[in-house]
Amino acid sequence: MNSEESGQKNFWSKIVPKKVNIFFWRLLNDALPTKTNLAKRGIEIVDCGCFFCGHQEETLEYCFFGCSRVESTWRKVWAWWEAKSPRPSTVAELLSASRTPGENDAHDLIFKSVCEITAWAIWKWRNEILHAAPEEVDKSRLDNLFPGIQRTSALWIGSRSSSFRLNLDSWCSNPVDALCN
Repeated sequence: MNSEESGQKNFWSKIVPKKVNIFFWRLLNDALPTKTNLAKRGIEIVDCGCFFCGHQEETLEYCFFGCSRVESTWRKVWAWWEAKSPRPSTVAELLSASRTPGENDAHDLIFKSVCEITAWAIWKWRNEILHAAPEEVDKSRLDNLFPGIQRTSALWIGSRSSSFRLNLDSWCSNPVDALCN
């Protein structure tokens, strides 16, 4: 499947920082240094387990969608946006995610940007666990990403879009209503 077929051509968002778009491009192309990808490149990995749960091998799909700790974050994002489409279980599904197909293109773009921010937050969380002091790893694994996703998305979207000025309280309670005000 080429990038146009998978929709990769249309993922770049002007309402998130370039670093998030670059990260998301790397996610779409399976170019992130997950343990499995590092092992494929000949780097010796002692433990290939997921940083979040340690139960399964850290593949791209498992790290972002399969791990139960990550799934709970996606569930919160989907509930927050009252999304009708199923939660993503693959990168391709994340790219095609929409709140309600055809409902409102501006809201759909913002929802997809929130999905990019969520994936960014998951990767950042993974790296915080990776670099945590041994005595801090268990505490880091218990972090709740969702409030940070809400705050970060409000900041980035509110400051990068001239169409929307977001009130944090309204945004956190109902993002669709906050966009309409």
